[in-house]
Amino acid sequence: MSDDARTPALPSVEEVATLFAPIESRAQLQRRLGVPPEVVRARLLSEYERMDPSHVTVTQAPEGPHLAYLRPSPWLSGRLARPVFQLRHLLGARIEERVTCLRQALETLHSRAPGALVIARVPSESVALNQRLPALGLRWVGLELTGVISLEQEPEPLPATLSELPLRFGPLSPACLTQAQEIARSAHAHNHFEYDPLLERELARSLFQEQVARHLQSERAQAFGAYLPQSGGAEELCGFIVANRVDSFVPFGGPRLANLDFICVSPKRQLKGLGHALNLTALSWLYHQGVRRVTVRTMVNNFAAQSILKRVDWRASLAESVYHLHL
Repeated sequence: MSDDARTPALPSVEEVATLFAPIESRAQLQRRLGVPPEVVRARLLSEYERMDPSHVTVTQAPEGPHLAYLRPSPWLSGRLARPVFQLRHLLGARIEERVTCLRQALETLHSRAPGALVIARVPSESVALNQRLPALGLRWVGLELTGVISLEQEPEPLPATLSELPLRFGPLSPACLTQAQEIARSAHAHNHFEYDPLLERELARSLFQEQVARHLQSERAQAFGAYLPQSGGAEELCGFIVANRVDSFVPFGGPRLANLDFICVSPKRQLKGLGHALNLTALSWLYHQGVRRVTVRTMVNNFAAQSILKRVDWRASLAESVYHLHL
């Protein structure tokens, strides 16, 4: 019998709707983003209707269904040369039943995709769930903070002078992609792939470089660079930032949002205010795009990034433990 033939039908949208109702773990973040709970649920249910049942595990309990959704990540799978899945949802009324459901999902995945890497993010406030995941083989690899920047007012203008450097700030040229990747490789060491002792450091670094290229080529992204004039009319790229528009809530009556990624400054140009200036450049562009809330995610021990972000009133609203499981 094929795997497809053994895949049970998913619960109806009406049955599973209640699972998306208690969004307590992200409620504070969503309130700061100005996204009403009903808009969040509508978006989640729309995603649920498009799920591939072969990647969903459902268990039944007296309290109702419990559901685990391990979503495949084709891009990461191609770069890591192994199947990669992300735990997109783990839902249900009882923690123990959720853990049982996840155990079954992982057992099924192990039989179908041995050698796969599973990535899971769990809100730090879910203490009981965090305590149980290591028993399933999931290894804690870091804590991520997600914070919000409000753009109710236009960001302050760039300072007329920035230290002693005659810098120019503007859109990142495609010709600077190689320079941007070199800066990312040398300046960015805070991500969960680098923290995983079972992944080679060089592999993690090359993966991050390719992620930069992928974001720069996205239609919903706009990148900005800090340029230092050189002799002969050339320019040195000293740092860059990527702003991504997020329109996923708009079809459900929610706001247009955005996030900032890859705030990277060349190590030899750090401590000169470039990070703050890049933030202001990207935020100003987003403000004129009609965006009023921006999220930024960083590792809890990336103190330099948090210091820069606080200058634009970034405040952490969600802390998530990141886990890896190598099947």
